[in-house]
Amino acid sequence: MFFKPSLLRSACAATIALAATATTAWAGDKLYVQDSGKIMLVDVDAKSLTLVSRPTVDGSITDIATDAAGTLYVLTFNSLYRLAADGSAVLLGKHGISTANALTFDGSGKLYAASAVNKNLYQVNPATAQATVVGTLPAQSAGDLAYLNGRLFFAGENDSLGIVNLRNNQQSANVGSFGLATSVYGLAEGDSNTLYGAAFTKLFKVDPSTGSISYVMEFTGLGQAGGLAPFKAVVTRADDRLFNYAEDTFPTLFKPSFSPSLTYGNQYYRFYRDTGAILSISNGQLSYTIVGSSPAVLGPVDTFLPLAIGAGY
Repeated sequence: MFFKPSLLRSACAATIALAATATTAWAGDKLYVQDSGKIMLVDVDAKSLTLVSRPTVDGSITDIATDAAGTLYVLTFNSLYRLAADGSAVLLGKHGISTANALTFDGSGKLYAASAVNKNLYQVNPATAQATVVGTLPAQSAGDLAYLNGRLFFAGENDSLGIVNLRNNQQSANVGSFGLATSVYGLAEGDSNTLYGAAFTKLFKVDPSTGSISYVMEFTGLGQAGGLAPFKAVVTRADDRLFNYAEDTFPTLFKPSFSPSLTYGNQYYRFYRDTGAILSISNGQLSYTIVGSSPAVLGPVDTFLPLAIGAGY
């Protein structure tokens, strides 16, 4: 068993200070945005845009993505391209996805795509563009996918934020509404563990547990954002693999909030507002806390991590 009942019963005296005082900041984040064939670098801190490339491709660019090395990939309705160092587009192949409009890398180097006309989740070979159906979405894609803390999110039709099934024992589901009168065509994670969205000329921060948004900046001089990508794909931390495994294994205790993990001092943690629980990792130890109770140390991360990895996290 992952958690011993005796340890869970003994967790009963602590503070919510770390959950109340730590916040997710976006200062220093950089993203790519595409608009009408232009790919631009967004400096969120400086609130500036810099033209990176205007590549020649077979039709309209529908989305962009970056791998862990920072290489840009460009999606059209028909094809997949890689952006060369000089800004030109190198054709990788025809992907065969009908009306493909969403693209992102996960934390392990897998490339995913989605369509505006069906609910399929596709895995795409980044070398050949060959696409394979690997899952189902709860809605058709409005225009983007994003990978954050080991979870795959998507901007769905009807103004919805969804969480995507990446394992056979999970269900894809809608998280909530962005609360906009338009579809969100851009979605991407920042280095600061922030989920961003874009619609028309606005960039906003997205709460991944509800879909609610808060304004960040205006894309001055941009016509309409048609896709977002991180500066580099973020590799999933082992700590987050463990948190995700705990959430999915014990959803009553750690009801998945889909919220980013936070750092407070030397602690890396997630707070579950519905249950008042906190999962925390500090000095190689995994701890469990209920608000108002003292932490219960469950044991070394090295003891539990193989279980998460073995389960596909």
